[in-house]
Amino acid sequence: MGRDLGHYPALAIAFAVMFAIVLVGGGVVLFATVGLGFVSYSVGTAMSDAQSARAELELQAALQRVQLFHLENGRWPSSLDEVYAPEPPPRDPWGNPIRYRWSGLQPEVSSLGPDGMPGVDDIEVRP
Repeated sequence: MGRDLGHYPALAIAFAVMFAIVLVGGGVVLFATVGLGFVSYSVGTAMSDAQSARAELELQAALQRVQLFHLENGRWPSSLDEVYAPEPPPRDPWGNPIRYRWSGLQPEVSSLGPDGMPGVDDIEVRP
């Protein structure tokens, strides 16, 4: 028992236009939301990759200083403080101290990674 909009052509046209606006507007909002999420994810991933690459370069530089210390002093350093004295050792891109340890066979320089905790995201450099 609905009304036949054929008798009200202006109302039918207005309804069709409003429907099209809502449909297109909803698609634009959805596309923008999904698109911005993708861009945000891509930028975040690129920044994380850049920080990881920077951390690896800093660890390589620290390892080279450890090896140079060994060549100059005939022994391995007990800590990075000894290598970098009188300055403090550098920190990784996430603000964590760069770690050094001597395994008895070779030196190891590492970062705890973005999460700052031992485990999955650690970055390690050995000769």
